[in-house]
Amino acid sequence: MGPLNIIFQKSSGKALVRATSPDTRKLMPRLVAEFGEVEVRSIAQTTFGQMPFDEVRAMTEVTDLASTYCSACGRGSIDRPASELVVIREESTGSPDGNWSFFCPEHSLAGSGRDGGGSSRYVVGTRNDVLCQNCFTLLPAGSVCGTCGETAELP
Repeated sequence: MGPLNIIFQKSSGKALVRATSPDTRKLMPRLVAEFGEVEVRSIAQTTFGQMPFDEVRAMTEVTDLASTYCSACGRGSIDRPASELVVIREESTGSPDGNWSFFCPEHSLAGSGRDGGGSSRYVVGTRNDVLCQNCFTLLPAGSVCGTCGETAELP
């Protein structure tokens, strides 16, 4: 799928949307028509790239992006206001920049974060939610990841 991108309005510098590479190509005509000239940057080249690894942050502390979808709810779900979301940057063997996951209140990280087993899976509201081991999107165990197409399995 490629990296996550943040699309900015060029005239104001305001973050408009986060999108996967294929979604970026689909969104561009609408965003250009609505906002004029836009700029696409890899998420690692934005303020998200300055986040320390494995630290949960309120999204409003990291960016002026007004809203986005929850990684657990998946692409195509409703966008949630930034004030309701938390974001975490995790290390990844597939990318030196790591991966970012966004969580709504229903899927926010519980208590101390790590599940105690030393894995990269995080404890969430339901014990059947797991992180996709390919792209670290949170989703129900046994479902197909909307980001990379892999099936999420319980450990």
